[in-house]
Amino acid sequence: MIRYILFGIELITVIYLTFNIFYITIYSFGAFFYRKTKFKYEVNKFNRFAILIPDYKSDEVILNYTLENLKQSYNKDYFDLIVIADSLKDETLEKFNTYNINLIPVKFEVSTKLKSLNTALSLLHNKYDYCCVLDVNNIMEFKFLEKINYRLQNNEMVVQAHRTAKNSNTSFTVLDGISEEIDNNIFRKGHIGLGVASALIGSVFVIQFDYFKKILLNIDSPVENKELEIILLKDKYRILYENDAIVYDEKVASSYVFMNQRRSWIASQFVDFNKILFDGIIELVVKNNFDFFDKAMQKILLPRVLLLGLSGLCALTVFFNFFHYGFFFLILFSFCSLSYFLGIPSKYYNLKTLMAALTLPKAIVLMIVALIKRNDAASTFTIDNNYDAVVCSEVLEHRDKPWELAEQTFKILKSGGVFVATEPNGHGPREIFITRPMQWLHKHNLDKPIVSFKKFLGYDSATLQSSNEDLTQIQFYNVKTFTDVLNKVGFKNVKWENADFIERIFPYSILTKRIPLLQKIDCDFADHIPKQLTCGFYTPWTK
Repeated sequence: MIRYILFGIELITVIYLTFNIFYITIYSFGAFFYRKTKFKYEVNKFNRFAILIPDYKSDEVILNYTLENLKQSYNKDYFDLIVIADSLKDETLEKFNTYNINLIPVKFEVSTKLKSLNTALSLLHNKYDYCCVLDVNNIMEFKFLEKINYRLQNNEMVVQAHRTAKNSNTSFTVLDGISEEIDNNIFRKGHIGLGVASALIGSVFVIQFDYFKKILLNIDSPVENKELEIILLKDKYRILYENDAIVYDEKVASSYVFMNQRRSWIASQFVDFNKILFDGIIELVVKNNFDFFDKAMQKILLPRVLLLGLSGLCALTVFFNFFHYGFFFLILFSFCSLSYFLGIPSKYYNLKTLMAALTLPKAIVLMIVALIKRNDAASTFTIDNNYDAVVCSEVLEHRDKPWELAEQTFKILKSGGVFVATEPNGHGPREIFITRPMQWLHKHNLDKPIVSFKKFLGYDSATLQSSNEDLTQIQFYNVKTFTDVLNKVGFKNVKWENADFIERIFPYSILTKRIPLLQKIDCDFADHIPKQLTCGFYTPWTK
């Protein structure tokens, strides 16, 4: 019976992987049929462009990136840079006034890119022919608008430009850049090469201004670009792609950001999954709309990193006689690898890429975690980038995996937001003389006499932070180990402040609990001693 079940699982895996790899292989080879645009800069008309840059609290970088985007060969009378400034500082806004940049300050109770775009579009007059949406960290190449204008001489609806990596400073930036180029090759060049609509990215696309303004009002989704893409294809508009119109993009530098970014992408993959699949079949059969059907089929596909990892793992079954399709799995893995290889530009053929490949197993594991946890953020917290400050008072030391809480906190904080943590000093007097001995006694069931005596004196097991009776301390942090946890997530320390000295050490705490002056003396003394001798820390961190 078990043998038949395993055979069934193997067969289903073969079918699913075959569909995935057949799909990407067809379009990967389809990129060979993509026709390179032969640009002629003598054009019949100059379109007017609104370059929209939605920004949220990126005071440190927004001005520099925006100034770079002013450097265009296109006639400056025919394009405007418009920064949608959500919650920027006053001094940042003042700097913009000295440059030829339009600024639309906005502020929302809950900020989203969609709200920023809709607000800006409602304030702009319909003097523009097209608008181009950029992320804060995007930089257009010098002739970008000139090339795009050439492609839009016949009132085309929408063109997706070529987004490519600007940086390659870490292994994950290299992997992220390669991943983007593989997607460009399969879902944009390959599709256009075979006469199918290109996929739309969340930025660096150019679309007719009036249409975008009207359609965006009817979109209510956290992944507005995916819904826009579906509307365009349902309306039978062909999404074009221009591989030589390049926008440089700052890629993720850490594994944590890589995982969170992929988690949001995976979550968007499953938005209205069943409905879009059904609609895709209807659109194909009834309306002969293959572009929409193709987009529906993409909902079934595994993320590229996971597909490589799963097909590679299955290929290993060729060494075990128990499996029936080992050789076929090996063939599938070979085609998957070839399809990816065809999309990697020659600039990545170097030692840095080889070193980055060594982190590929970690990237695969992170993608699996992102797949499993795609709904965790929604169940644990409300909305990403939504809070100015989070206070965490003596919590992390009680958790088996404190970094998970730190990661979630980083995720929900706005850029520049503050995380205030109070932590006991794991090597301080209270932890050495009270906490560790008491936990040892509790573990060996020897603590009841002491607990009873403390209750007699008016103590209970609860604290100001928690009414939970189980307050077992799991982590014993010092300055270095606590810093390592938060730095790994991405937090930057502002300062360290000592909390107290021996105020909370029993039996002296009997007095300090009742005499506020003793508490003040203890805290004042703690301010003047080395951190290693204090009982705890107050420490703010910024995102």
